[in-house]
Amino acid sequence: MQHIKHGYAQIMAHKRMILVLYGLNLLFAILCVLPFFFLLNKAMGNSLVGQLPGSLENLNAIADLVINNDGGFTASMGSMFAALVLSLVFSLAISGGILTVLHKGEGYQSALFWGGAGNWFGPFLRHLLLSIPLLILPGIFLGLLKLSQYLIWGDDPYQYVTYYGDRVALGILVLGFFWWQRVLDQGRNLMVTTGNRAARKAMWRGFRLVMSNFGACMGVGLAFAIPAAILLIGHSMMRISLTNITLLFILTQFYIVLRQALKMGLIAGQLDQFQAIQPPEMPVQDPAPASIEESEQPEPESAAPADLPEEGEVTT
Repeated sequence: MQHIKHGYAQIMAHKRMILVLYGLNLLFAILCVLPFFFLLNKAMGNSLVGQLPGSLENLNAIADLVINNDGGFTASMGSMFAALVLSLVFSLAISGGILTVLHKGEGYQSALFWGGAGNWFGPFLRHLLLSIPLLILPGIFLGLLKLSQYLIWGDDPYQYVTYYGDRVALGILVLGFFWWQRVLDQGRNLMVTTGNRAARKAMWRGFRLVMSNFGACMGVGLAFAIPAAILLIGHSMMRISLTNITLLFILTQFYIVLRQALKMGLIAGQLDQFQAIQPPEMPVQDPAPASIEESEQPEPESAAPADLPEEGEVTT
């Protein structure tokens, strides 16, 4: 519970960084939507369907758009996909900036934030790619579920078995992906707090930490994921029901700010949890400066030998 409180407290303490995250998110949202916006304006801008609120939820309108604008739709989707991939890659780098600022505890500084983003992008990308095979584990549980269903009910199970089995399978996939994100986050915490850029070590240490503290790690994640899901549902309902475009735009910006705040709070809460669970580890430093300083230190002078008695002198 204290880690959850710490995460929400950091939201209030880093308002400036939240505004920076909001601006970056808005920029990439515009880049993703802009090609599709021009296509929609050309295809449905002057039609009655395009003037109705929630027209994108109309399956008939979407089908007409795809069928009658095949070439433009394909080009727009390609541009949107490229912008989305760029946004996800940039989000990976931004997480390094957030962790750096939170770990230093000195408040938001532009040089610190962007320096951390650039410094940790490469290790975070390697860590992400090495962690992809961990997604096999949820797939194994899903396979065991399907196998047990086949062994008990055969090729033609009852309808209620299929109905509930599909929902359990969906829950396994969602829970598995959520668990995988916790493993990724704890591995990044290890890399930033220790300065160790070894992606493979971070992956296994993050995996062991989450598995040995499964309930605590999943609990901190759920404490921020549940409010984010409620916000998403509320925003989707608001988009369908509201007809005032200006009010909808303002509320949407407020939703984006809250979503970025919850994202930063989650990172802060998990970082605090990692520092409480994981024993402190000496940061990885370049030993070269220390060796240079040692080489520059003067060698201690040997102590002067005591005066020896001259030959023939008697000592008492």
